[in-house]
Amino acid sequence: LDKKFKYINLVNIYDVNSYNDIEVYLKKFLNLGYEGIVVRNYNGVYNFGKKSKDVLVSKQIKYDKFKIIGSKKGSGQYKNSVIWKLECKKNKEKSFWSTSMGAIKDREKLYQNRSKYINRYVKVKYFDIDSNGCVIRNPVVFLKNN
Repeated sequence: LDKKFKYINLVNIYDVNSYNDIEVYLKKFLNLGYEGIVVRNYNGVYNFGKKSKDVLVSKQIKYDKFKIIGSKKGSGQYKNSVIWKLECKKNKEKSFWSTSMGAIKDREKLYQNRSKYINRYVKVKYFDIDSNGCVIRNPVVFLKNN
């Protein structure tokens, strides 16, 4: 490819005819170090920047427990919602930030009561972690406001 397309990689295309075929390819490419696969309707149209029922991204979601070590107030549409600071698994000096699962009003209530969650371990959904044990892709905290 031309130098102006240095961030584009051509990939192979595989035909699948069943959900089982999708699972086989997903496992194959995860084992090769890819983060997932894209399944596309053969006759579907790709619309840049828009969701499409003709394109499905399949990734392996992971779950683990992490310790809440702090919090801050969100911004924008989440301006009164909690954003959690979580301790990384391997390097306790490192941390990452995560939103909570749930409706905005529930997240706002979590922010109001945030101090009672500090030092608690919570379930986090994510896609990937780095060598420090920090979540680097799409963390979401699962926490009930009780």
